[in-house]
Amino acid sequence: MSFEETVERFLKRQKEGEYLSDASIIRYRHKLNIFNEYLTIKCKVTEDTFETYLRGILADHILNSLDFYIETRDIKCEDTARSYISAIKEYFRYINKEENLKNNLVESFSYDQDFEGSFSYVFENKIKQLRATKILEYPKQVSPIDENEFERLRIHCDKTIREAKINNIFKEGAVYRGPYNRLISALIVKLMLFSGIKFESVSSIKISDLNLKYNTIKINGYITHLPNNLSDQLRKYKEFRDRIKTNSEILFVKFNGDPIPNTSDIGKFVEDKMKNQSTMSIGKFVILNMIRKGINQSVIQQFTGYGISIFTSCQEIVNEEKPDKDRYLDSKLRDIYTFDIL
Repeated sequence: MSFEETVERFLKRQKEGEYLSDASIIRYRHKLNIFNEYLTIKCKVTEDTFETYLRGILADHILNSLDFYIETRDIKCEDTARSYISAIKEYFRYINKEENLKNNLVESFSYDQDFEGSFSYVFENKIKQLRATKILEYPKQVSPIDENEFERLRIHCDKTIREAKINNIFKEGAVYRGPYNRLISALIVKLMLFSGIKFESVSSIKISDLNLKYNTIKINGYITHLPNNLSDQLRKYKEFRDRIKTNSEILFVKFNGDPIPNTSDIGKFVEDKMKNQSTMSIGKFVILNMIRKGINQSVIQQFTGYGISIFTSCQEIVNEEKPDKDRYLDSKLRDIYTFDIL
């Protein structure tokens, strides 16, 4: 039995049990490969000694492997450090139960962090130290939404927009504006799902930034084409907006004509469709996909309105999705046109 074999069985169990998505499997493999690097390089563990070493491993050894991970991969975000430890803990739980590699450390995983004998207590102190010394520059953040949450939000928004009827909202004597408020929330969330724009930037989009003739929108200085469905939905909203008495130049306005505030009731609209109600989770999901498509960092930050800490957090996630950094770099270098003429 080798370390790699136990990792393969562990990941197979996670996939068969649907505990992890395919993307998470890749990231777990990446983290466990780094842990193996640490065991091999720093601890001189071999195939003959790894079982004995894992049975006797202590919390300090795992935290030392975290230092190795941070140093060799230039990690800056607390979230990335925490996800590394989470993967290592799950692996040890697995080998303790399924591979008969018993270790007393696993029992301490279940203790509350207030208990000094727990792994969580030691780990949280380590995180505090890494923050204090500025090794981890960016604090814990919300997680990005996943594909399932994206789909639930998309369906919820489309249904809300489809059900909004102009005659019902503007009928004489109507006093309840809930359908209009939900329409606004749905459109803003759809725009976020498309662009990753920070919520505070939504209120800066002007009616003149929307060009329905050419299906484009201007966001933070960038003009981009809209998806066909979203364009049709914004065209529908324009009909609503044209009936509201307002002097505002802002695209999204309240029913009384005032611009929407920087903080709107988006949380209530999405509360049962995602794990948390932070629109940052939506932004991070889109930024992840932008990075995967090779969009420039400065463009992403300027377009979405998010800063360096959010971008770095997303970049570190994407970095772990590249199974072999040497092959990745090699393929990118060979794609440059000068490769064939040099």
